[in-house]
Amino acid sequence: MDLLRIMIFQATAYNKEILGNEDILKMKYITRVQMLIPHHARSAIHVSHRGEIIEFSQILTYNYKDTGLGNPYHDLFHDDITFRQEEGETLRINMQKFLDDEKNVVNGERVYPEVLDVLIDFSVDPSLFSFTWLISWQGPISDSKSQVYEAIIEPAILDYNIDSMYIFPQGTRVIEVISSLDYDNEISHVLIYKGKKGQEVDEIERITWLLEE
Repeated sequence: MDLLRIMIFQATAYNKEILGNEDILKMKYITRVQMLIPHHARSAIHVSHRGEIIEFSQILTYNYKDTGLGNPYHDLFHDDITFRQEEGETLRINMQKFLDDEKNVVNGERVYPEVLDVLIDFSVDPSLFSFTWLISWQGPISDSKSQVYEAIIEPAILDYNIDSMYIFPQGTRVIEVISSLDYDNEISHVLIYKGKKGQEVDEIERITWLLEE
């Protein structure tokens, strides 16, 4: 899920344990990009009710800094056509495997998020760049008035700051949040989480909401 996904997904195209594909993972790249450091992650999830289905659409962005001498990732991405062509697909495979391994549940039914696309953007500073994943999933609407979304992962400690926002339909009221992170629900249909580097995160996050008529 969202927050927990942000917290522990640190593998880029260079983590062989996640990827497990040595044809895509070229070892010569590792020494050039091993100094990539994630320093912030942000997520926005739009939740919509459509008939008997709840749809979740997520934009998940990791901001990285290349601490290598001479900005090697920037140069590699722009100079090596083969690497550039493979990088987006490699990042998609990495994230999809992570999503397949975690447990996401909507109203008691396990659901399976899917990566739709990956974007790679560089800032004016060539040492700073971001990976953005577009992710989608859906689950059944409960017959009761309340709806529940939960995610279960291994407990983790944040290695960087994160923030995340859920935007529910107008008229929604969040009635319960179970999370070890700080959150703000000042606007009834918007839920905002924040986590700081070094903060411990529990294995479960659960949100319960009502769509009031």
